[in-house]
Amino acid sequence: MKHESSAMLLEQVEVNMHNGQSKGSRVSHRRTAQTSRRRIDNAVRAIINAKYERCVQRVVYRLRRMSSRDWQGDDAPERTLWDHWKREMQCEHSLLHNQLEALVEDVVLGIIETLPHEDGALVTLMTRALDDRDEQPSKPIFVPDAVAAELCRRVNSRAFHDSHRAAVQRLLDEQPRDRSERNVERYDR
Repeated sequence: MKHESSAMLLEQVEVNMHNGQSKGSRVSHRRTAQTSRRRIDNAVRAIINAKYERCVQRVVYRLRRMSSRDWQGDDAPERTLWDHWKREMQCEHSLLHNQLEALVEDVVLGIIETLPHEDGALVTLMTRALDDRDEQPSKPIFVPDAVAAELCRRVNSRAFHDSHRAAVQRLLDEQPRDRSERNVERYDR
């Protein structure tokens, strides 16, 4: 009997030790899981931002390949539609703003149409298109209109913050380009 009670007591101690360890390990496991989820969240956001950046670069590339001579005179400093769009975003809107905006949106839609469904579904995650859903979708959902709106926002932001060709040219004109030009300037004075 004494042997059975000591065995039961030993078993009870082991159960108590196990329960105590599991509580601590559960908390530790929860923290580890939260950290892991945060890392995954950050990695997914970085991947989505990289995909959007690649799309923005493709839009800019296409707009740079289009001449703006049809939109303005030959003496204008803007040579490409990208230059013209930057001016539209940085300065006041011209009379042709709506037509230019429609053209930029068409280029954006053209880029979106080339996205594989999985990439489209991935970049859709960075929009508000899935916010109203009560249930998690069983398969990836690509919402082109929401992606187009987000991509247009990013293209417009790039155009607003990208330096304008006239501003760059002014900066270049204000500074001598090499040592020989600085030496010439000293002798001209």
